Amino acid sequence: HLKLAKRLKTVVKEIGDMEKLGDALEIVGESYYNLRDFTKAKKWHLRSWDLCKRIGHLEVSLLRKFLLQLVILKVLIFSLVSLTGTICCIDQLWKCT
Repeated sequence: HLKLAKRLKTVVKEIGDMEKLGDALEIVGESYYNLRDFTKAKKWHLRSWDLCKRIGHLEVSLLRKFLLQLVILKVLIFSLVSLTGTICCIDQLWKCT
């Protein structure tokens, strides 16, 4: 699933459709989320959210913001063993709101 998602991102980038690129970035983030690599999932969801904000796609931007917050909460839950990781995740969660 991850390989196909990254391939989709490459194809959409060549086409130049920014809205579809945001969708492709989100799919890559979901792939990493399903693989339980939450830090990479957060990175890709954040890229998707930033792209939607830049192009003014507000409805999708709000949805992506919500998904990003869910990923950050997962990172927070899985990083409770590390105090610095927890503080960093809480800080990022507040920046998203």
